[in-house]
Amino acid sequence: MFDSSLAAALTAKKYDQVLKVAETLNQIELTQVIRVAKKDKEFLCLAQNAYFEARGEPNIGIAAVSEVVIERTKNPAYPSSICQVVKQSKVVRGRKICQFSWYCEGKKMPSLSQKEVQKNKEWQRSLLISYMTYKDKMPNVTNGATHYFAHKKVNPKWKLSMVMDRKISNHTFFIQNRYASQ
Repeated sequence: MFDSSLAAALTAKKYDQVLKVAETLNQIELTQVIRVAKKDKEFLCLAQNAYFEARGEPNIGIAAVSEVVIERTKNPAYPSSICQVVKQSKVVRGRKICQFSWYCEGKKMPSLSQKEVQKNKEWQRSLLISYMTYKDKMPNVTNGATHYFAHKKVNPKWKLSMVMDRKISNHTFFIQNRYASQ
């Protein structure tokens, strides 16, 4: 049985860890992160997804959304690259359905120019937090979750076959139920 008080305590502890990590974000050279984003398409896909899925959320929310994408690359049910996970889609009854809705909506990536990144604080935070998650410098806050949804916006049916892990900011995170198919 899922113990919500234990999960809340763990989340609080991990939240404190994420806040401590966030304090070091100023030590990361933004120019270096932008340079990596321009060269490393996998990192750029992760940062874009974090921006469109979790902008405006606390650092822990951005990290959690990024963790889900990375966790999917480790799961044989999903593509093995970050960009393939982010862009994964299928056609259902003539309609394209994406794993991450922003991709189907055709939203365009913010600029990677130093000046534009410095002006767009949410893009800057998405780049920095995603970078730390990508480089495995953030504490894991989702316990291996492979799914999430914005609980104030949607109520997907797939959640019935999953185990809820926790709520972080505007998203509810789920772990695949290993026993659902048995």
